[in-house]
Amino acid sequence: MKKNKGKVLKVKYGYNPNSSSVGTLLLAFPVSLFVVAALVNVVSVILMDTKGKSKKDEEKNKK
Repeated sequence: MKKNKGKVLKVKYGYNPNSSSVGTLLLAFPVSLFVVAALVNVVSVILMDTKGKSKKDEEKNKK
């Protein structure tokens, strides 16, 4: 008697596509941490720049 072989119905591509939903988030965590760190640095530079300009303007007005 001949056994029937299974068929490939669908092929999924990507980073470990057959894992659970937690496995798909493994790449998102480090990327999101990097983005948050970069945004904090950008915001701090913008705030420091605006504070520096206001102090310089005050010193010019005193003279």
